[in-house]
Amino acid sequence: NGKLYIFGGCLRAITGEGATANVWEYDPVADSYKMLAPMPVKRCSAQAEEVGGKIYVIGGLETFENGLGNRVSGRNEMYDPATNTWTSRSPMPTSRNHAYSGVVNGKIYIIGGRIAAGNIGLVTNIDVVEEYDPATNLWGVVKQRMPTPRSGGGAATYNGKIYVSGGEVTNRQLSAAFKALEAYDPVNDTWEILPSMPSARHGDAAGFIGNKLYLVSGKQEGGGAPDMAGTDHPYATASNDVLEIPTGTR
Repeated sequence: NGKLYIFGGCLRAITGEGATANVWEYDPVADSYKMLAPMPVKRCSAQAEEVGGKIYVIGGLETFENGLGNRVSGRNEMYDPATNTWTSRSPMPTSRNHAYSGVVNGKIYIIGGRIAAGNIGLVTNIDVVEEYDPATNLWGVVKQRMPTPRSGGGAATYNGKIYVSGGEVTNRQLSAAFKALEAYDPVNDTWEILPSMPSARHGDAAGFIGNKLYLVSGKQEGGGAPDMAGTDHPYATASNDVLEIPTGTR
């Protein structure tokens, strides 16, 4: 309905105990924010998708009950903007955070992500793709796995396909970003490997205007690398890359 919604987020590094439960509605016409009913549990790095006027906030990192420490979450909660209320829904089978997501034919797809909690020295990326049907409140069988396991990138949907871009990997030997761009077709349960982004990055913003996919900004190293924007060798980038998808193709 012409509004933007912001759910939770990390306030202190990437840890559930540093998360917030705040929910905000932004009205672009009035250029104003309104605070809404908070999420039942503090969460960050979750995925939010809208189906049928309801918004489903899935996965992420959440705070332990004692407020000390955090865990990877499979939590699935539905927000109704019309009533400003929350309802618990069927949890995601594979708990994860920093995943990719999209909606096709009224179903939500959660793609990839990571199963590690917080800023630890080992981030385990996964390639699992799961389908959630809000109409039945059921999760389906695991779908075709993504070609490149990764987390923390951009995602956008166009013409029945979900495009996933960039991402990162962090382990004891490596902190790096991905160039990968791949498209998932839920109808045929298939993946397509597309031309890689010109530069590797994670945390990029992805979105379609018409049939053009815009991949904007991000960080050219893994999340463990320090921010160096404004230096001779910045890790952050202002890049804006555009890929035109032929119209009418599937």
